[in-house]
Amino acid sequence: MVTYRYLSDKFLKPRQEENRKDRRERRREEPWKQEWKDGWKAGWREGLEEGRKENQRLWAAWNQRHLEAEENGQPFNEPPPGSE
Repeated sequence: MVTYRYLSDKFLKPRQEENRKDRRERRREEPWKQEWKDGWKAGWREGLEEGRKENQRLWAAWNQRHLEAEENGQPFNEPPPGSE
């Protein structure tokens, strides 16, 4: 009976290593793709940072309205941002 490990070592692992080598060679041949990836990652990080700032702005505004209502003795029934 042939085991999974035997078949994996004999056929699958060598093929995976070939694929890795092919990918490395393609990356060397096409540096613009790496530049594109780096730009995409930078854009992603920038978008996350903008989202965090927007979220902080929303919470600060909500908290300000909450504190003002509390000072004035008015009921405050507005749900916090993101809970709707």
